Amino acid sequence: MKARVLHEPELEFRAGNRHIDPRNGLAVFGPADAEAPSAPRSISVGLVGPPRAVDGLLGCLRVASGESPELTVGDLAHQGVGGLKRRE
Repeated sequence: MKARVLHEPELEFRAGNRHIDPRNGLAVFGPADAEAPSAPRSISVGLVGPPRAVDGLLGCLRVASGESPELTVGDLAHQGVGGLKRRE
């Protein structure tokens, strides 16, 4: 049996920038269609759960949406899955 390793394809992000990691590419450059008239400008979500869990998730969503000045693109580019981390 022979095995070949396939190289990761580069993904395209805003302004034609390329990166192999979708999380880093989105955090650093933004989505490829960000400036297109048809690009989504908001994301609707529904939350179901106990009040404490809903409040916690709302806090995370506020940070992710840019409502927290404590979070920067640099922070997102160097985090694991999710990318949410407050500065201490």
